[in-house]
Amino acid sequence: MKKLKKNKQLKNKPETQSEIPMTEVGSVSDSILKATVSVKGNSVYINIDGFLNEFDAMLWAKQQSVLWNKELNHYPGDTLLPTIH
Repeated sequence: MKKLKKNKQLKNKPETQSEIPMTEVGSVSDSILKATVSVKGNSVYINIDGFLNEFDAMLWAKQQSVLWNKELNHYPGDTLLPTIH
């Protein structure tokens, strides 16, 4: 006598970070660089394209950190620590 197989119900797994689609929020471009801001879950991604190589990109990011730190000195009070590249 054959046993009947029961259909197993698949449990809904919570979405992982890799299953959540990335949504583009906006982009800005000039004659050299293009910046795109995207959101995936509760993370924000900023992609900047147009550099000649990785070294140029790192120099640009370092310069942005220096400018950010100079700008923070103009705002007294409690400020969050900036991201250093």
